[in-house]
Amino acid sequence: MKPIVRKYILRPGLYIQKFLMRLITYPLHLGSADYYPPIGYFSLPMPYPLVRRISFSASTRLKYWTAIAKTYKPFQPFYKVQTKESYLNSVGITKESNYYVNFCELYEDGCTVIDNFLGEDDHFLVKKAFESNVDAKLGSNSIMVGVPVKEDKLNALLHKNISIFEKIIFGKYIRQQKYILSALLVKNGRSPFKESQKWHTDRFIPCFKMFYYPDPVETNPLEYYEGSHLVDEQYLKNALLGASKDVSNINTDEDYDFSNYHKRTFYVKGNSLVIAATNGFHRRLAEDKDGIRKFITFHYYFAFTRFDLLKNYIFYKFQKNNQG
Repeated sequence: MKPIVRKYILRPGLYIQKFLMRLITYPLHLGSADYYPPIGYFSLPMPYPLVRRISFSASTRLKYWTAIAKTYKPFQPFYKVQTKESYLNSVGITKESNYYVNFCELYEDGCTVIDNFLGEDDHFLVKKAFESNVDAKLGSNSIMVGVPVKEDKLNALLHKNISIFEKIIFGKYIRQQKYILSALLVKNGRSPFKESQKWHTDRFIPCFKMFYYPDPVETNPLEYYEGSHLVDEQYLKNALLGASKDVSNINTDEDYDFSNYHKRTFYVKGNSLVIAATNGFHRRLAEDKDGIRKFITFHYYFAFTRFDLLKNYIFYKFQKNNQG
């Protein structure tokens, strides 16, 4: 009886619910998986095949969003419209500022790591949250666990500590989000989720993620190709390839051009924050060393959206026309 209920009542009901929510929120996502311009529509869930048929070509999307994104002041160092020093100085980050070196590294290389990120008491609270909510869920049948943070105090603590970076990176205040405590288990010499171990970019215009690691990373670390975030001719060719076909069918070592990029692997200490421009090439290292990697990922595809870029572009054009 239960399989029948699940197949003919629960699944259709969930499908209808998801379809209605997608329909209601369409002006926000415009057919993509979230609110930020996607590389391609081939990775969307099956309930939305129409989007693939009516979407613009990859090259059109690439040109369109590149033209819009490069007018956004915080993103201009990626396009070399202005130098990183010029932008940082304009937002009050000088050589005397605490994280000046990290911001310079982020804009120049595409990634940076901040050791001893949280204070001792805050670090202790985060570790206790993992012990209470995550550790017990990792077992023989659970190789990946994600538990939303329910405590308002802990969410506020995390937001307070990352907000200084968000304000500089995005040029605006980013609201507090619902963060997730995650853990990846590697056992019996088998690293799961092979797709995330392929080199990939999240988007073809500047985008960011932050990764907080409460404990040392000793297996399956983040890897990043430094320099691959800068938007030049080499980048655009790689982006067009990634936007034109399913990345699962790309042999990254042969198809993408990684020349002039430098590989960096993040075996970081406990209590470290990694900030990465994920429009650059990154992956989870294909490593079969047993262990647990605990982390919190801060992503912004619902908090900083295509409409932030579009509003800025309209204002930029308005100003330019008035000056002309």
